[in-house]
Amino acid sequence: MAKLQCKQMDSKELIQCTFNLTRTELAIFLYLLKTKACIPSSEIADKIELDRTTVQKAMKNLLVKDIVLRRQNNLDSGGFVFLYCVKKQPELKEQMQEIINTWKESVDSQLETLFEEK
Repeated sequence: MAKLQCKQMDSKELIQCTFNLTRTELAIFLYLLKTKACIPSSEIADKIELDRTTVQKAMKNLLVKDIVLRRQNNLDSGGFVFLYCVKKQPELKEQMQEIINTWKESVDSQLETLFEEK
């Protein structure tokens, strides 16, 4: 079954629908997209006013969905902190186009089945 919405979508809704993001994941993704830098989850939590553990859980999902990158920054005092940033925009655009093309193929297949000559 094809998942389609019969309405106009703004760019935020298109991103959310294409990558199947929750509202929290979308807020984090858009913040990282705007920031254009790799930053720790604690800073993301502060800036978008969410609990750090909520952000960390969402970051895990965004990593699985392969739309953010995680880098390890080793601290001079010992230990490390993970920094997060979005993938390069051309890569994200290509991912979105692939997903949308998959939707289109699914719709085309369903139309062929629906209007098959018998």
